[in-house]
Amino acid sequence: MKPRGLENYVEYFLKVAIQKCGNLDEAQDLCQEVMLAALKYMASGKEISDIKAWLSGVMNRKFYDALRRKYKLPTISINDVAMIIDDDESDVITDIDEAEELRKQVAFLSRIYREVIVRHYLNGESVEDISKALAIPAGTVKSRLSGGRTQIKKGFDGMENYTKNSYEPQILYVSISGEPGINGEPYNLTNNNIIGQNLLILAYDKPVTETELAKAIGIPTAYIESIVESLVSAELMKRIGNKVYTDFIIYSHDDTGAKIKSQIELIDNNFSLFWKPLQSGLDRLKATDFYIGLSKRRQRKLEFYFLMHTMSACFFGVGSKIYDPKHDYPQRPNGGKWVAMGNTHPMDKSSEDNEYGKYNWSGERTSEIQYRLGTKKLILKVFDTELEEKRYYAAGSKNNTIYTLNDVDLAQMLYIINEGINPSDTGADLLLFENIPHFAECGVLHIENGKPVVDIPILCFL
Repeated sequence: MKPRGLENYVEYFLKVAIQKCGNLDEAQDLCQEVMLAALKYMASGKEISDIKAWLSGVMNRKFYDALRRKYKLPTISINDVAMIIDDDESDVITDIDEAEELRKQVAFLSRIYREVIVRHYLNGESVEDISKALAIPAGTVKSRLSGGRTQIKKGFDGMENYTKNSYEPQILYVSISGEPGINGEPYNLTNNNIIGQNLLILAYDKPVTETELAKAIGIPTAYIESIVESLVSAELMKRIGNKVYTDFIIYSHDDTGAKIKSQIELIDNNFSLFWKPLQSGLDRLKATDFYIGLSKRRQRKLEFYFLMHTMSACFFGVGSKIYDPKHDYPQRPNGGKWVAMGNTHPMDKSSEDNEYGKYNWSGERTSEIQYRLGTKKLILKVFDTELEEKRYYAAGSKNNTIYTLNDVDLAQMLYIINEGINPSDTGADLLLFENIPHFAECGVLHIENGKPVVDIPILCFL
């Protein structure tokens, strides 16, 4: 094509430039630069076979070069062989969306690839400098640069695929049999940690890399690596090579539904068989002097406890004939000895809306305090079920922040209230008593003449 033929494209590319620049002056300058570049190229004796495509490429490059100079952004080039700072218009990323996508792909690289890619291409460090800084051979640096480039290319080719957990996370309730660690392990790693819960769910079906987890959940790898490491350290996850997997059983909402339906059918068909001995036991309990001497509120609580304790004993008694009742729980970090299990629950439905939530039952919890508040031993037994007036959750507020109460704290508070002791004289956390309205709603106590009164039956052994 001869230089005079360029004038046929001036009007078209001026319109394109106006769309890119947003004002006429900058658009005219950009269009002029493009046409001058074409004249210079043809003056050197080179031919342009597709002038419109060639001019479009040059205009894109010059426009984004101007943006990069304005915002001091690097020009990064990717091809199948290398990723280098380059001025070759055929390989330069000349679209802001592509540059954004590149940064996203770098963010999803695992640590060993990400740190060398960032150091070399974004911070300008040489292979030798990176080798010294990371104390690894130069050949390893080059290998990781190549591996990182390959993963970035795969990302651009469409391998990134967010799962449903990235936009519709689930709730994972983790429970244990045994004893938690000193710091409440594993509960302290999963309670109120939606990211950690969904990482455990995503790593359940098969081992996955941290990069795969990051892309599935839609969060850069750098932000989930520490969470994954804490889950591995707590032994909720296990690492095998460069992959991790969840190391306990997780039941889905559908799994729970199938199990509950069969149990309901069993009870419906055999209700009289189950209830007859329970009713007999209740009648004998109601005839005791201890029961008769209780308030109506405490009588109802004692009946509830009797039923739950009896059914629990029957359940585990039958179970002990099927399997070995002596559990040898593995030793866990920070003094814990436990095995875990989990249940998933849709986040858009509260536990109250869960049709099977009313059947939740984790057995009896027992907390014991020795030589406290002038007693030899304080024992609190809790059946935390949906059958309560309002289910007891061990949670309170501290400086407008939710924090966890435990049954030991509750046992001390109830003893102090029942004995009429001044809380300030006990050394107990006075913030516990801010939760009195919550426990009143749960039926643990009630307010009488402006003072709290314990509503649960109290057994004393002298």
